[in-house]
Amino acid sequence: MSSGRTLPERSGVALSFRGRHACAVLNSPLSIFYIKEKFGSASYNGGISFTKEMLNSIPLRFGPVDTGKIVKLVDRIMVIKMADPDTDISDLEREINSHLYTIYGLSPEEIAVVEGLAIEPEEGDEPRIPY
Repeated sequence: MSSGRTLPERSGVALSFRGRHACAVLNSPLSIFYIKEKFGSASYNGGISFTKEMLNSIPLRFGPVDTGKIVKLVDRIMVIKMADPDTDISDLEREINSHLYTIYGLSPEEIAVVEGLAIEPEEGDEPRIPY
């Protein structure tokens, strides 16, 4: 029986609480946006060649309530995907992203930019959320 500190996997791999939180961050639009902004020159045709330096540079933040919720959602996703890899988990991913945006203190406008929903601003204007 698990103590809650690790999640046993059928593959024999176990991820710690912090490891599962890191999985959520690394798989979020937030980390992709961060890497594209910080390492824009590493992009090729819109793609990114990830390096260890890039991944290590992503700041991991933990919130007292949201982090626990994120880890529980990651656990659910892992169980679902082990049972059926083709299952749509986009609702769970959106819920994780919402908690991450709270932990990182993003405004609705910043979330729109991260998710690529903002309308490109005219020169000197701020990005806008489409209605």
